[in-house]
Amino acid sequence: MIRINDTEGVGDHIHAQDVARAMMALLEKEGGFDHPVYNVAQGEAVTLGQLLELCREIEPGLKWEIAPPAECDIIADPRFNGGRWGAYDISRLRGETGWEPIPLRQALRHYADFIHSFGATP
Repeated sequence: MIRINDTEGVGDHIHAQDVARAMMALLEKEGGFDHPVYNVAQGEAVTLGQLLELCREIEPGLKWEIAPPAECDIIADPRFNGGRWGAYDISRLRGETGWEPIPLRQALRHYADFIHSFGATP
């Protein structure tokens, strides 16, 4: 059972392999970097509720509930849904390298498969 305080807090979640591929795309870019900063992210704000529902599609037995913050595994503040808490703009990285993150559902499926390979349950 996962305990959360709110379903509306957002995050921009990315798979570790996407981060590695983005770094390699930048390092292999001809002519070097055009900018001092590149956002490496999924580029999509997803609420905690949406994320948990995606996880439940992959792992139908997943259970979660709203609980008081002191009893939570995950605390999300619904007021933080923009700026550094929302979706990051990845157009610079996409445009200069052709890099694309894998879809979130696919990334979650990959992670669940990885966990299952050890005989565990996510």
